[in-house]
Amino acid sequence: MTASLKARWANILTTVASVVAIFQTLLTSPPFTIETIALLSGICTYVTLGSTTWKQYLSPDVSSTGTKVTIGIAIAATVAGLLNLVDVFNVGGDTAKWVKWAITVAVAILNILSKQIFPSELQKDRMKDLKSQ
Repeated sequence: MTASLKARWANILTTVASVVAIFQTLLTSPPFTIETIALLSGICTYVTLGSTTWKQYLSPDVSSTGTKVTIGIAIAATVAGLLNLVDVFNVGGDTAKWVKWAITVAVAILNILSKQIFPSELQKDRMKDLKSQ
């Protein structure tokens, strides 16, 4: 895969993460049942986590540290979800909805800002060159 194709896919995945985060925000409205919100919120959270991870992996401007952080967030969200599922650590449906929303929004923001937060060596060199001009 060429660098330009990787960059194009990274941009597409950023758009996917942002749109999914906006969609999940709309799920907090009353027309949906609690079960529907719980299911769709979980799906939205993992779609955002997955698209962010792939974006960071494909982007030549993001170091591997960004991918590791996103995978860590995904592992923590999965463990918390499983503990909630088996009633080891039980939070109410309304609280779970907002926790999933917060994770999704935080990861979408991480997706957008990952070039600045976790720049690769190539990106650091580019930024130094731009500053020196």
